[in-house]
Amino acid sequence: MAETRVHRLFALALLVLLTGCHGSAKYISTVRPLDVRSGGPALCIAVLSGDPTGVWWWEPGATGCASRSTGPDVFKADGAAVTKSGDQVVITFHLAMQSAERPVATVNATIKGDEMSTPSGAKVPVQSLQALDIPEIPPRGR
Repeated sequence: MAETRVHRLFALALLVLLTGCHGSAKYISTVRPLDVRSGGPALCIAVLSGDPTGVWWWEPGATGCASRSTGPDVFKADGAAVTKSGDQVVITFHLAMQSAERPVATVNATIKGDEMSTPSGAKVPVQSLQALDIPEIPPRGR
């Protein structure tokens, strides 16, 4: 029962962060890369509180989502939409693909409680960041 209360309080705090003040902007970011589509690279995703189009993504670096292997900075997501639906936040954006048959993929994810998930069932924990100053540290062997 105490665990349920803690989860509810964390979920409430997360929603307050996502819909809170613009002056103390905070991002909700994946802790580990999220598998956003079958056969594609797992991505790190961040959402800016209070911004209905505030989604950024990057490919993980040597330290996972705490670093990036893409750049020169994190990417502002194309066609992004962030909406609150009950106790969850729904995220949608477009991702350019290197395929002639399917040049754009739509990414759908949901933040609920302390996790971000996709419709396929992939889940990763989220964290709060004050800024998206993610350093570029390519994985070893690149």
